Amino acid sequence: MKNQITINGIRFLKHGLKDAAGNYFPAHWHRGAMVDGKEAITIYAKDICKGLPAALNPSNDSDSRTDYFEKDRVRFNAGTPEFDLLATIAR
Repeated sequence: MKNQITINGIRFLKHGLKDAAGNYFPAHWHRGAMVDGKEAITIYAKDICKGLPAALNPSNDSDSRTDYFEKDRVRFNAGTPEFDLLATIAR
C-alpha cells in the first residue's frame, strides 16, 4: 500500500488502526488548533469498549464512580515526527 503510515508498530488505515497482531481498532482523527493556538492531530477511538492500542499510550479520563465514560484518544502536536507522518492523511 502506498503511503503506509506506521507509528510504534501500529498501522494507520483509512478508517482505523491495526496492531502487529492484526487486531483492528476503529478510529477517526481530527487535525486542528488547540486552545493555545498550536496545531495538533487527535485520534479518537470509535468504540468505547475496544479503545485504541496500548502501544500509542492513549489517554482516557473516564470516571466510573460518577458514570462518566470517555473514548480513548491520542494527541500528536505539531513539530513531532508523528505529526509530520499523519499530516498527509489528517485533514
